[in-house]
Amino acid sequence: MLPDLDQIIAHHEAGHCVVAITTGLKLRSVRMAFDDGKADWLVRDNAHDRHMHALTLLAGPRAELRFVGSYSDARLAEKWQTHWRHDLYGVLKHCDGSIAEAITEVDHLVRRHWGAIKRVAAALLEAGQLTGREVEALMAQQA
Repeated sequence: MLPDLDQIIAHHEAGHCVVAITTGLKLRSVRMAFDDGKADWLVRDNAHDRHMHALTLLAGPRAELRFVGSYSDARLAEKWQTHWRHDLYGVLKHCDGSIAEAITEVDHLVRRHWGAIKRVAAALLEAGQLTGREVEALMAQQA
């Protein structure tokens, strides 16, 4: 049985945010709209390389997978074609190297910062919206 959809979305968005900050992006905010199951995150317009942007986009789906445990192959394909379509498009657009290597790299980042991702997800579930500074403060906390 899968966890609650809001928890899944919160971990997905937290993955994007934590990896964005880890790779040098300046996060503006992240929000969840509980009534329609949508969420988004915004970064300030600052210079970053294409590889780091690809890692940030991959981090949402990879954090979601870590939280959920796994999806069936059919469900995974559906996720990439629907909910993760924007992330996949961005990865294909920004990843100059091997996507497999980028996945390995982002999985390492997600594992390394899993405690921060969980803290950000919990705070996002509680507040519905966080500023970049709030996410940075949560990342700085020790588990």
